[in-house]
Amino acid sequence: MTSLEEYNVEKSLIGLGPDVLMDLLNEIEYIEDAHQFVWVNKNTFALQNHNRFNKSMENKKYPVDSTAILPTGGDLNQQGLTFALTKGNNNASTVVFDPIISEGIAYFEGVFHNHLWFYFDIGITEPSVQYRQNEGPQRYGNQLIRYCSGKGQIGHIYGYEISGNEVFKDEQHIGVEVNMTTTPRTVHFFVNDVEQPVFVSGIPDKIRFFAHIWYDYSSFELLKFEKYHTRPKSKGLPNSLALEWGKIWIDQDEIVDPDDGQQQFRQFRGHRSFRAYGLPQQIITRKQNA
Repeated sequence: MTSLEEYNVEKSLIGLGPDVLMDLLNEIEYIEDAHQFVWVNKNTFALQNHNRFNKSMENKKYPVDSTAILPTGGDLNQQGLTFALTKGNNNASTVVFDPIISEGIAYFEGVFHNHLWFYFDIGITEPSVQYRQNEGPQRYGNQLIRYCSGKGQIGHIYGYEISGNEVFKDEQHIGVEVNMTTTPRTVHFFVNDVEQPVFVSGIPDKIRFFAHIWYDYSSFELLKFEKYHTRPKSKGLPNSLALEWGKIWIDQDEIVDPDDGQQQFRQFRGHRSFRAYGLPQQIITRKQNA
């Protein structure tokens, strides 16, 4: 652990007062490192009686032990926390991860490797969703939110997508944060630790994270899966756009010739079908960046 060395623990912190020690404890990010700090000597141990101790410990992050639920068919090889398509295989492969998240704030981050063609995605699903062989996220679109590599778009119901987030690529760190403590609950996205402006509100009270790959020899590597109770990573952006779970998202630019007073849409994708008719809509009037 480097944290204790950074705080000069090798010299035992003797002579520092409780408030200074508490400030040092506040700077420690992870709960296991904080526990080690508290046990350094009698002065740090006494911090448990400090009036700021409980609040400080509540703010710590802790790692989540995860289990991957692989799609049927044997298309994926798992090596530790890396999931790779087998040689010569271009089947869509979507992995969901336990545990189910129902409280607190959770952050899930990974990196995609060797994905030169086709889209790859990351996001959240309802707990009931489990994928079979050669199924991409769109198969259960109304039960999930996906952040897509193609144009940085966010997808939900029947292929209706909204762009505005960064287009992400191989070897970038892609993060997804759900906040189950807010009303409404939210999911935000990150590229190399940079918060993205388009997010989704009103997500279900229980979710799983997922990742999707779709190219020979491509892989997804899970880097972080952690929870915390306060201090979400997402801070909100001046140009943010909140999309609503359960609604069809329509770019204003896609509304054409409403001669009869009703909204008509360019159906430029086959899976934007009659099944979407009658569902609530959210019209996006802000100009989206591709």
